[in-house]
Amino acid sequence: MKKSPRILIVFVVLFLFTALTLTAKPGNDPNAAVRYLLAIGQLPFASEKVLDELGLIEKFEDLQKIGKEGKAFLADEKIKMSMRMLQLGAACPTCNFTPDDKQTYEDAVSPYRRLRQLARLARVYAWDREKAGDLAGAVESLTAAFMLGQHLEEGGILISTMVGVACRKLAVVALLEFRTRHQETMWKDKLVAFFKKIPHPSADILASLKYERVGVENTLRAAKASPEMFRTIGIPVLVPAVPAAAAESAPTSASLGKECLVGQRILAGAIEMLAMDYSFPFPATITADLPNALVSLKYLKMPAVCPAGGKINVTLDDKGKPTIECVKHGTVDSPSPEAQQAKADMNEVVFQYYSKLVGTPEYDRLVTECFKFYDELMALELSTPTAQSAYDSLWEKINASKNPFAQRVIPNFRKAWEEARKLEVLIEQAQK
Repeated sequence: MKKSPRILIVFVVLFLFTALTLTAKPGNDPNAAVRYLLAIGQLPFASEKVLDELGLIEKFEDLQKIGKEGKAFLADEKIKMSMRMLQLGAACPTCNFTPDDKQTYEDAVSPYRRLRQLARLARVYAWDREKAGDLAGAVESLTAAFMLGQHLEEGGILISTMVGVACRKLAVVALLEFRTRHQETMWKDKLVAFFKKIPHPSADILASLKYERVGVENTLRAAKASPEMFRTIGIPVLVPAVPAAAAESAPTSASLGKECLVGQRILAGAIEMLAMDYSFPFPATITADLPNALVSLKYLKMPAVCPAGGKINVTLDDKGKPTIECVKHGTVDSPSPEAQQAKADMNEVVFQYYSKLVGTPEYDRLVTECFKFYDELMALELSTPTAQSAYDSLWEKINASKNPFAQRVIPNFRKAWEEARKLEVLIEQAQK
């Protein structure tokens, strides 16, 4: 369908307005993702010592902790080029890391860890520029880190939005601190102008949930036609939810290693999200009982447990990197022979189970119930106390339903919503 001239004019005006706040000007390709990937690719080699030093820099005053090797790293021409690519990306009107997405489980995943590292490096680089007296360069690096986070939300899925929120919060906090050190009107005016062009709310959690819902629905429809997909998409078998005709392939306790390893991956992802919101070392109140703290802080819906009764141990090294291991099934990277066999057994059990279930009315009932729960959750406005209570009640119903689709694919988005609200408060402060 041909776009109307009015829409094109509005698009061009918005793009030019964005570019006015950034000195970097992208070329003909409007996709920011290309520049962000180039920014990552330009980064020079850094020793573990340098990476450790930079990883511990959480405020401007921490720059004095950087040693000679770290200072040389920040002065490297490749770092300057990387930051230039970041700024060029920030000036682009669109961002798409996965242009071939079909909104199914097979879609490629953006390099979230590296992009988050890029945002953190941009913050350190900005502080280094500020210390050198290049205040304009410092602001541009921080606003570019913010736009990286804003662009990440265009990935559609909730994890894209959450990583984007973390990057934006990091940048806004640093900009607010910059304002306390440099109270000249010109910096206030620049930041007010910058944030006025940002959509409100900056993070649209509902849009991410709707996008993700489409992907889940596409996947479950495709899996009905091709049950082989159930070998890889990670939907467990919940025996109470199945009809007698499909229940004969129920898993035994010996074939639950795959579930244990899946739980370990989810736990590792929750710890990574925790690291976006808390500096390392984590507060003692969190590390004293990390698995349960992740639940109370809403990074997990429930504690990670081994379904076969093994104990899952979590340890953090002095850099904050987690080691997660089940005494019975090993780790994700080095599963025990029993876990490897259990994974193969579970894949076969899941396939046999769902290949029978898809031909029954129960499959359609479970799918319909899953999306009914999904839509009810999305309809809640969490800013009201009554909605918070309704949200908890609905999750109790989901967990009690024994619906494998609802329990595995519906995201517990309260934490995402809370972090998005914190971001809005920070943006409001930055404009005062």
